Amino acid sequence: QENPDGSKTVWVGEMELRHRMQWMWGLTIYPDKSYIEATVKLFNRTPFAHSFLYFANVAVHANKDYQVIFPPRTEIATFHAKDQFLRWPISDRDFHGLLFGHPVDVSWWKNHPSPTSWFAFNSQEDFFGGYDHGKHAGIVHFADHHIVPGKKFWEWGNGSVGRMWDKILTETDGPYIELMAGAYSDNQPDYSWIQPYEAKVANQYWYPIRGIRGAKNANLNGAVNLQVESSGKVFFGFSTTQAFDGAKVILTGKGQTLFEQTLDINPETPFTHELAMPAGMKEYDLKAALLDSKGNDLVSYQPVKLVPEAMPPTVTPPEPPAEIKTVDKLYHTGLRL
Repeated sequence: QENPDGSKTVWVGEMELRHRMQWMWGLTIYPDKSYIEATVKLFNRTPFAHSFLYFANVAVHANKDYQVIFPPRTEIATFHAKDQFLRWPISDRDFHGLLFGHPVDVSWWKNHPSPTSWFAFNSQEDFFGGYDHGKHAGIVHFADHHIVPGKKFWEWGNGSVGRMWDKILTETDGPYIELMAGAYSDNQPDYSWIQPYEAKVANQYWYPIRGIRGAKNANLNGAVNLQVESSGKVFFGFSTTQAFDGAKVILTGKGQTLFEQTLDINPETPFTHELAMPAGMKEYDLKAALLDSKGNDLVSYQPVKLVPEAMPPTVTPPEPPAEIKTVDKLYHTGLRL
C-alpha cells in the first residue's frame, strides 16, 4: 500500500480457526524516519464474545553486554499469571528456579542462568527496549500504555539449557532475547474480551538508538539517557528518529543552566556529553531536554526519587468447583479458566 505522505505499508493477516476471528498487521515505513509502525487490527467476525491475547514478539541478539530497559519508574517485575513478584532491577529473592540469594541486577542477560519470563508490573510509561553496551546500540518500543500496557522479555538464559537451544534454533547467530509488547493486556495469559463484531486497533513503533548507553525516556521523536557514572561524572545523550536542524540540548539543575548547545541531530548522529557533577547537586536535581528550533520539547527526562512500594499480592487459583457456592461464580470461574 502506497500512502499519500510517501510512506508504504505491507499488510499481513490470517484467520484463526478456533473461533474464526481475524487479525491483520500493517507494517509501515516512512520517508526520513527511523521507526517502523505496526498497526494491529483484531476483528471478531462472529455473533459471540470471545477471549483474545495479543503480544508482539521482537527478537534481539543477546550477549554478556545486553541489558533490558524497563522505564525508570518500574520497581517490580512479575511472572506469568502474576503468581510471583520481585524487585526490579536489583533482586535478591528466588524466582521460578532462579536462585538469587544475593542482590543481582536482573536487567542483564548474563545474570540469568536458565529460561525465564519477566513482565514490568503496573507500568505507566509508553516505552521499553534493550541496549547492547558492546555494540553501543539498542532498540526502543513505543506505544500508548493505556492501549499497549504489556512490557515483557523472555530468554533461554545464559546457561547450559540456553546453549542447547542456541544450537537447535540458530546456525551461528547465538542467543537471543524476546522483547514482547502486549496490547489490551500486561501479562500472559491475562487475556481480554472482544465483543460480537467488534474491532480493536493498536499502534506500536520500534526504532534503533545508538551511542547513548541506554534510555530513560522515549517517544516518537527519540530517546534520552541521563545517568551519574561511578566516576561522579554526569552522562547524557539523545538519539532521534528523524533530523532536527537547529535543535537545542539543555542540561539544568535546580533552575540553573549547566550546559547548553545548539546543533543538528539525526538518527545517524546522536548527541552525547559528559561533565563533572556540579557541587551541591544530586541526580534528582538534573534535567536533560532536547528542544526543536522553535523551543518545543522533543524529548526530556528528569529522574524521580522512588519510594519503594509494597509487593502486591500474588494471584491465587480459584477454589475447587465443589467449594464454589453460587452458580454465577462457578460459571465465571469456568469462563476465566
